[in-house]
Amino acid sequence: MLHYSFPLPAQGGADRKDGKGKKDADEDESRPFEVPLPWPEQATKARSKVRLWSDPGMLPRLAAVDVGDGAWRDRGTEVVRGKGLPTRVLLADGRKPTLLLRLDRSPSLLAAVVVDRALVQVKVEDDGLEVYVVRFRLSKVHTQGIDIRLPALAAVHSLKAKINGEESKPSIRDGKAHVPIPAKLVGQPVELELAYQLPRNQPEPEGLWQTILHPPEILGNVFLGRVRWQVTVPEGWVPVTAGADIHLEQSWGWHGWLPAPEPSQDIGQLEEWLTEQPNRSTVLPSLVCSRTTLEPLRLLRMPRQAWFLACSGVLLLVCLGLYFAPLSHYGFWMIAALLGLGVVAAGVLWPAVLPTVLYGCQPGALVLAVLLGFQWMLQQRYRRQVVFLPGFKRLKPGSSLVRSGRPREPSTVDAPAASSASAGQGSSQRKGT
Repeated sequence: MLHYSFPLPAQGGADRKDGKGKKDADEDESRPFEVPLPWPEQATKARSKVRLWSDPGMLPRLAAVDVGDGAWRDRGTEVVRGKGLPTRVLLADGRKPTLLLRLDRSPSLLAAVVVDRALVQVKVEDDGLEVYVVRFRLSKVHTQGIDIRLPALAAVHSLKAKINGEESKPSIRDGKAHVPIPAKLVGQPVELELAYQLPRNQPEPEGLWQTILHPPEILGNVFLGRVRWQVTVPEGWVPVTAGADIHLEQSWGWHGWLPAPEPSQDIGQLEEWLTEQPNRSTVLPSLVCSRTTLEPLRLLRMPRQAWFLACSGVLLLVCLGLYFAPLSHYGFWMIAALLGLGVVAAGVLWPAVLPTVLYGCQPGALVLAVLLGFQWMLQQRYRRQVVFLPGFKRLKPGSSLVRSGRPREPSTVDAPAASSASAGQGSSQRKGT
């Protein structure tokens, strides 16, 4: 067994400092170069096999295809125990075969790391400390190590890494962590776990009730699949997140005496999604959402009472102002329609915010319903008083106002016309007699 090395032709052009350095390097890589192969002098003929591994973005290939005796043949790839899949496997028969290769660079080559699933678990403490456990399910790893950029220096100092549940010692350089991959796991599915902590206002200042969650970044040629977030905040706080690319995974349940949005996936279901192993944990986090990137997640976390006061106060001001404003019938319905369209537009643009806002508006809606119901009862009472005034009420039979000591003689004004005519006719008859 011999160990040796030799320089690649790309180093010749890359050392040039003029503007043609990159072009010359590409030309050098495209030129055929010979791989020095040792050969025992006493051997006259043997079968030679060469396995090639390469960095991401670099693909070695045969400089020429020859079908004669002693020519190299491309056999594709094969499983090498302890080292994963090689890029190419070449075979040749004969004495001292000459191996000529070319190097092709292309950004469209297969990714060095394929992240099938990622689960970012964050717990925000009362003092603002953020505790991260980020787990990546890598379906394939075609590299000897993974370079990771962490969001702040505090995360670098507290970093702990695991490969398939076993502790791994990452090396730190220039604020980046390099996690080595065991040779036996190269080309195989791997679960990478990173744990670190971030104090509040790192790596950037945050507002009073604003928290920005920073996941790690895998460097290099990486294919990233689905990313899910599991966020836990202290009890009594309401987490709110916005973003068109954020899919909030939640359903409606009961929190106290009010219906409230809650995560539709518990911690056990998230663990089962990541590891494909059953998990019986039924604890609900504060927030569950999914994205397609590892960008920072902006989170607004407010005390529940403050959230109720803000949302319900705005609802009461708008509705009562619209109710008591001196508007015409047409103007009232126009403004109501515009407000409805605004709510629909907000639901389309910020679908992750609308359920939490509706939850915060529920106390205000109850107070508004009570106020409007009381106002309706007052209006009904006033209407009955106007319709049935006391001066226009009919007297009850047998009232003291109707009974008197002697009957009142009707006056000429009160007497009906027929009575007056008959009385006049009787007086004339008496005069005639």
